[in-house]
Amino acid sequence: MCNTSYRIKSRATQAKPGRKTVAIFLGLLVCLLGTPAVAQPCAGDVDSDGRVSIAELIIGVRVALGIIPLEEAAAFDTDGDANVSIGELIMAVQASLRGCPEDVVGCGDGDLESGETCDDGNNFGGDGCAANCTLERLLTFQVGDGSAAVAQLRGARANLKLDGQFVIVAGDARDVAVQIARPMQVLDASGTPLGEFPPGFLPVVMPADAIALEPIDGAVFGGCWCLRGQIPSREAFGPGNAAAGAIGCSDTGLPATDYILQGSTGMDVEFSFSGEGIPGSALLALATRVEFLAGASCSTDIPVPNRRWGLDGMPCTTDDDPFFSTQISLVLTSGSAEGRVVGDPRGFPPIVDGSVCGDDQCITRSVGTPFDCGLLASDSERPVAGAVLAGSGISFDTVMGDIVLTVELLAAGF
Repeated sequence: MCNTSYRIKSRATQAKPGRKTVAIFLGLLVCLLGTPAVAQPCAGDVDSDGRVSIAELIIGVRVALGIIPLEEAAAFDTDGDANVSIGELIMAVQASLRGCPEDVVGCGDGDLESGETCDDGNNFGGDGCAANCTLERLLTFQVGDGSAAVAQLRGARANLKLDGQFVIVAGDARDVAVQIARPMQVLDASGTPLGEFPPGFLPVVMPADAIALEPIDGAVFGGCWCLRGQIPSREAFGPGNAAAGAIGCSDTGLPATDYILQGSTGMDVEFSFSGEGIPGSALLALATRVEFLAGASCSTDIPVPNRRWGLDGMPCTTDDDPFFSTQISLVLTSGSAEGRVVGDPRGFPPIVDGSVCGDDQCITRSVGTPFDCGLLASDSERPVAGAVLAGSGISFDTVMGDIVLTVELLAAGF
């Protein structure tokens, strides 16, 4: 398991109406997906003898502190940015404790090597070549019956039925570990982020324009709700991608897929990851935009033009005039996901699972189901059938107040 918990913090901020009100991605990529880089065979192996000694680790720390020049320890600079980061030091410590892995190969240098079916010079997916240098394929996730989102505020709970589809772009698993340069979404038994895709892992992304969820008629508030993919700042998941992560199809799967997301207005948001890995387990960081079109039904049968819909006359498109709009960062998981808003400095009651949200109980916890690795490796027309992706996210909005969004996405097919 991922130790007792693995915590990553980022500042949650209030914003003007219609602007994004929370950004959770800062630091989350340490646990979910590394940045593009050209990998080296063994971080910290300065003398290329196949191991990393204590003396070499000391050299790496001295380079990171600027005491000695990088040229004396270039093996620590695995991403070629002329600096030695904390992540690169962690990789060197791992190599010192475990030895330099013999079966780890690099990827993303633009040279097609043995075991690679492509190499486009980066570790981003969604461009035809996955982060582990395998050709990508499209997996259509048809949102099935029972899929839902729950938006809960302190004064009300809105149950939102989800329909539509999205596309997962997946690479193939390789039989060797593939090193990328910085710690990513896989955690070992001590809770340390690994800097590689282990054997049997499939790198996956979701293009923002391939997330096609139907407009949602509001139950409690009326109006029309929209849930769309959002490309995060600096395209952290690769150009055009709203999500990135991995599916673990090794014997042990991807560990630490159960998480609790906890925060308070104006305070840090904290993730705690735990749980044992099983085959088919998955984690994807997803940027979404949630919008509410007040006083506007989602029905396109309305004969009178609706100003909330914009000039195209369709709800949930980019020219809408929403009453409020906020970015909510979700982590989709095959494990369990739970969001909590606690300790409000204004004295408001918490939004936690089982507490009161208006006239209803808050539902801030959802549970997923792993993918079937046999189906993923087959020629099935529905290779993701039966999988369930759960997620939870928090927004601190100046118009609607604190919001906890919980989702369960069931893949149709059975």
